[in-house]
Amino acid sequence: MLGKLILSTSLALLAWNSLSPPFDWRSAIVCGLAAGVVSGVIIFSFVGVSLGSIGAAAMIGVSAGVAAGLFFAKQGDGAKKAATSDTTMREPTPDTKPVTAARIAPQLDIYFEPSASPNRAAEFRCTLVVYEARAESSEPWNYSIKKTRIAENSGARFYQKLRQALQEWLKREAVGDAEKQPRRVVVYMTPFPGDGVYERIRELAENNEIRKCLVVRDRGTWTPLESVRESGIPSDE
Repeated sequence: MLGKLILSTSLALLAWNSLSPPFDWRSAIVCGLAAGVVSGVIIFSFVGVSLGSIGAAAMIGVSAGVAAGLFFAKQGDGAKKAATSDTTMREPTPDTKPVTAARIAPQLDIYFEPSASPNRAAEFRCTLVVYEARAESSEPWNYSIKKTRIAENSGARFYQKLRQALQEWLKREAVGDAEKQPRRVVVYMTPFPGDGVYERIRELAENNEIRKCLVVRDRGTWTPLESVRESGIPSDE
């Protein structure tokens, strides 16, 4: 009797497993054994040990195991779907904002014109270099060069023009502005412009009321940004 019961139960489980929905076998075995043992102890205490009581305990264990396997399999499948949905929702959206000539690099370069004296710059003469994104390019760092030359006969006029040029550059949209990244002004000191020139330029740039700006001194001669130089883009004189 017990052998037939176990055999029929095994065959039913094998057939059901081939056609069944997702099933958690680990949970089924653990819960089935626990339910079978507990129910067997209770039944044996009342009616004693017999084939009937053993079969009843076994059927209770099998039923509990099947129910647990279906339940926990469904819970696990739901958790996987939720994780997949969450991953899809958190997937970053690519930046599809087109690059236009209105966008500029966050760096401006300043270098000075040489004079007749070796390594000495001419007074009140410099060139500002702005890197402008090419309108026909989709590459975020593909820039052309725009140069603005300032040449005056007095320091007052020179610094006034320089201040105006810096403010125009600071007002334009640049890469990194949305993340509140500071602008960068690089002053090239060869040829040497004279004592106090770098300090005055730094004061004009850092004390503006438009946006944060950092000023860096470079003791070498000016060269364009690596991205522009490698692309071979000509400058606009």
